[in-house]
Amino acid sequence: MKNNRYLIPILLSLMLTLSMAVSTVYRAPYITPLLERLELMIYDIRLSSMLQSSEPALPVVIVDISEESLASIGQWPWPRDVIAKIVDRCFELGAAVVAFDVVFAEAERNSATVVIDKLNKSHLDDPQTRDRLLERIDLFDNNRVLAEALSHGEVVLGYAFNNDESNHNGVLPSPIVTDLSVERMSALMSPRGYSANIGLLQAASSGGGFFSLGLTPDSDGIIRRAPLVSIFKKQLYPSLALESVRRFMLDEYQINSSEIGESLSVDSIEIGGIRIPADSKGRMIIPR
Repeated sequence: MKNNRYLIPILLSLMLTLSMAVSTVYRAPYITPLLERLELMIYDIRLSSMLQSSEPALPVVIVDISEESLASIGQWPWPRDVIAKIVDRCFELGAAVVAFDVVFAEAERNSATVVIDKLNKSHLDDPQTRDRLLERIDLFDNNRVLAEALSHGEVVLGYAFNNDESNHNGVLPSPIVTDLSVERMSALMSPRGYSANIGLLQAASSGGGFFSLGLTPDSDGIIRRAPLVSIFKKQLYPSLALESVRRFMLDEYQINSSEIGESLSVDSIEIGGIRIPADSKGRMIIPR
C-alpha cells in the first residue's frame, strides 16, 4: 500500500522524539550517539522516498582496475598506450564522456630512450640500433599516444587539491567563467596546493575536475555530501563529476547565489536546464 512507504519514517520519528525526551529527562550520555544515528537514518529514508526508483536512461559505467585486469595486463600504472586503447574502446562502445579519477602527474619515460640509455652504458653498444631507435623515437612516446586518444572525444581528467602550499604539480584546467565575486564566496573550500596532470595530456582533454576533496563522512562513517566547486587562487573550479556533466550537456555553468551580509552563498548550479542544489559550502547531497 502507498501508506506503507511513510510508516517507517513515522516510527523512526516517534523513536527519535521518545529518545530525545528520555535524554532530556535523564541526561543519559549514551543517548546522544543513538540520537545522531537515528537522525541520520531518518534523513536517508526521507531522501530516498523523494527519489524516483526508475533506472537512468543514460547509465554511468565504471571501468574498474580490478584484480583480474591487473593479473592480465600487469601492475599499475599501466603503459599509457594501454590507457589510450581503453579510451578508444570506450568511445567505440558509445561513451559520451570519459572521466578519469586518476592523475597522470608525471610523463611516462619513452621506452626507446630507456633502451638507448642502456646501450650507451653497456659494452653491447650498437650504433646502428641506437640510430634506428632515435629515428623512430616518437613512435615509442606513449604520452603522445594517450594525448591523441584523449582528443578523440569528450574526456575529463581528474586532479587532486590539497592544503600543501608548496605542492603545485602539473597543469590545472581552465577555471569556471563567472561574473560573480569569487572572493566573497568565503564558505567554499579553498585548498592551497594541487597535484594535476602533465600539460600535454591536460591540453588534449576536454576539461578537468577535482576529486577526493572535502569528502568528510558523518558520525556513522557514511559520506552524504560532496563539493561541487572549490576556490583556488581566487578562481572557481568544478569537481570531476560536475565537469563531466557539463561536457555531456555541452553547456556553460550558471552559478546561482544569494547575499548573506558581505558574503555570497552558492545556492545551486545549473547546467543545460538541470538545477543542482548546493549547501552553503557548495556541496551537493549524495543520495543512498
